[in-house]
Amino acid sequence: MYRVGVLVSVALLILVSSIYTLSYANPIPVPTIIMPNEYISILFRESGGRYYADVYGVYPFENVGYKSITMYYPIPNNSLVTVWIDGKLIEWKYTDETYHTVIGDYKMISWTIENPPEEFTIKVQYSHELEIRDGSILFLYALGTGKYLEYYAKQTVAYINISSTFSVNTYRVCFDNELNKSIDLSGKPIFDKIVVKSRVFRPLTKDLVIRIEPSELGKDIIFKTDKKVYSPGEPIKIMLYNNMESSIYLPNSAPWGIKDAAGFTIYSPISLQVVTEVKPGEVKVWIWDQRDNMGNYVGPGIYYAYIEILDPRKTLYTSFEITTLSPPTYPVKISGIEGELDIKVYPDKVRLNYKGLVNPYQKNLKPLSNILFEYNITTEDNTSKISFIMNIRLDSSECKRLPINKMHAYYSYLNGSGEGFIKAFFNATEDFPLNNMTIMVANLYNATLNATDIDISFSIYFSISHMTQDQVNEIEYIVTMINNPIFQDKIKNEIYKESRGTIELRYIKDFTFDRESGLLSGSAGLRIYNLAIGNLTILPYGYSEEFKKYLTYVDVSELYMFYNVTEYVKLKSLNATLDYDSSLCTLNISGDIEVEGDINKYVNMVKNSMSIINIPSYHNLNLHDIFSNIAEETYRDLYIDVSNSYALIKYPVDGRILINIGGIYVTYLPDPEKTYDVIKDILYSSKDSMSSNFKVVLTGGSSSKLDVALSHSSLGVVKGVTLTKSNITMIPKLELVIGPNKYGIADYKIISRNISIDGRVFRLTLATNSTIDEVKSLEDGVIIKVSGRPGLIGALNITISKPEGVSKDNVKVYVDNEEVDAIITEVGNQLNIYVEYMHSTHVITIKWSRPINYLTYIALILVAVAIVIGIILYRRRVT
Repeated sequence: MYRVGVLVSVALLILVSSIYTLSYANPIPVPTIIMPNEYISILFRESGGRYYADVYGVYPFENVGYKSITMYYPIPNNSLVTVWIDGKLIEWKYTDETYHTVIGDYKMISWTIENPPEEFTIKVQYSHELEIRDGSILFLYALGTGKYLEYYAKQTVAYINISSTFSVNTYRVCFDNELNKSIDLSGKPIFDKIVVKSRVFRPLTKDLVIRIEPSELGKDIIFKTDKKVYSPGEPIKIMLYNNMESSIYLPNSAPWGIKDAAGFTIYSPISLQVVTEVKPGEVKVWIWDQRDNMGNYVGPGIYYAYIEILDPRKTLYTSFEITTLSPPTYPVKISGIEGELDIKVYPDKVRLNYKGLVNPYQKNLKPLSNILFEYNITTEDNTSKISFIMNIRLDSSECKRLPINKMHAYYSYLNGSGEGFIKAFFNATEDFPLNNMTIMVANLYNATLNATDIDISFSIYFSISHMTQDQVNEIEYIVTMINNPIFQDKIKNEIYKESRGTIELRYIKDFTFDRESGLLSGSAGLRIYNLAIGNLTILPYGYSEEFKKYLTYVDVSELYMFYNVTEYVKLKSLNATLDYDSSLCTLNISGDIEVEGDINKYVNMVKNSMSIINIPSYHNLNLHDIFSNIAEETYRDLYIDVSNSYALIKYPVDGRILINIGGIYVTYLPDPEKTYDVIKDILYSSKDSMSSNFKVVLTGGSSSKLDVALSHSSLGVVKGVTLTKSNITMIPKLELVIGPNKYGIADYKIISRNISIDGRVFRLTLATNSTIDEVKSLEDGVIIKVSGRPGLIGALNITISKPEGVSKDNVKVYVDNEEVDAIITEVGNQLNIYVEYMHSTHVITIKWSRPINYLTYIALILVAVAIVIGIILYRRRVT
């Protein structure tokens, strides 16, 4: 498409005031340049009950030789806009011009390109909230900017991809007010492509208008990714949360997949073909490593995760973007072990969150050029779920030395049985003559025998061209030996003898070797007695030379010993994935584990059975000195709760290790109310070695009954205080002030809003541990939309001035349109309303009614009767 107008930098100042008379385009270039096509991607998404559009436009241009080009671009009001030229950000500004559309005027932004190349590409991305008119979502893209042009091109072509992350009932496309198509999607998301061509020697003069009627499907089941934007190669966490009161059922263990922006399935995982139950409140987590079904990394763009649900039968979608931009660097610029330690103090415990950068003790970490480790634990009803991700980027020189090209491994375990595989591709050499291999493994626990049966099958392709004839003959000889029944019996006896009767070789079969293709294959079965994979135990070790040889990678001065750990947790399920790609020098390991048992008891037994031999100094920060004043029995008396904790460890970040860990609760078991005093002693003992950049943020927390604040003679009573090396000496006199929690909500935050009802402004005070997504008024009440982390209890305490004539007896509370028993009280002219719910996304509706004033009605009736009687008497008198 040719978007036209002639302007050189000398004439720019003269013509800028009348720019609209020259040309407008999408973008609108001045002077004349050539844009034969445009490529538009439109994504509709829902967030917090509101609907948004993300528009991404790609506009390739040819410059006919001008040195300065100004472009205009129409956008909706309140848009977030980013503009690139050839991948580099450029600045834009608002103008006084407007673009007229059938739904209202759009604003115009502009940017100027100095010394543009002969060919360049403009990319524009903007997002804005969508308007709802007549029950439908309304969207307009300014496609018809050609009506402003002096036009020269033979034809204009626009390629448009349209999609949605939510389910849709009806979807209508118009050009201005002219209907193009109307589709009944019956609860499916939008996947549509439109190619718009102008008439010959005519521009596009009509805007694209879309109306959408969203469906209510999926509100009871939450399907989403942990983020909306990912960097290339970054693991993508996909989560399914059952927010229904009954179980839902999946057709297999991983009935999800990934579609590209065009709606084509590019990845579907290997899964166990068993119907899988997801109980109310349960969360399922899967990880996608950004590879397609061929094992190749996908490129930047918009993608969709989908999941098939068997009962109730439906398909849910969620969208995300893989960007070309690098992830933001962490803003912490410190050295040594420094950062911020957040301590929230409760009457009987403290909660710890820490984020900082650490200089690595081991100097030679070059082979591991990038490491990322992340875990998240959630615990409910004696069951803990642990999700983990580890990404390791090797140094390029190390990649070249390794013979492995690609490797993919997966293992899944559920209630006593498991299965998995390893696939690896190699760079065959004479020293390592392998092309690829596949190993399949399955295990099943036999409760009667108290043993686990393990079945293994494999196929290995040797590179015959890299092998000598002697090597080929040797493999054939080994295969012949293994297939000999007498030799198999000998192997069985040796294994049984060496394992002292704990391992039994059940079978060896199907061992073959094809010297033409180089394929070696076979299978074997083992039985391991007294092994229940679900029972995890740490064996007792002492400080001995035998143990030390297994820790050669650790400086002996850093050695930790474990002993006397007898507790175990039962493994309920495990899903783990490993990927290695030599072209990217990356090793990715991810998965999720579900265990039954007291994970905190397990963690604390490990902690209490740990002896510190020695801890070295870290760059003038002597950890041994920090901990020297902490008696060994003291730290053993600290009970650590990791039930809902998380951690992120990343290296390198500015050459250091980033540590971000939180959600850990600590209690001093001999006297929980002394927990704060113990923490104060630990902090005060480290005052001399504390870095000037290290800081501690102390904040008072709250339980449902008690509220905590801090008090100091120089500060008075405060909710929190920040301690650094300069003022850490004040901590011994920083005391707790504990009072009643008038809101009845642990860790509440206060939010105030003004709402208008019947022309009167009401002050609404909300105390809650939820996120307030929306507050709006009704004629007879108020609606509050809340959200929070699934699986946790949410609460909302509302204080509002009583509307005239309303008492607590006239107030009803609904959660998602279902009436609930809320606690409603009156204090003076205030109404106080308390309601609880399980965290997810909910709509809290409060409605009131005014009592009928019967005396008024009686008085009106009496007046009416009196008037009627008066009229009758008057008529009689006249007659």
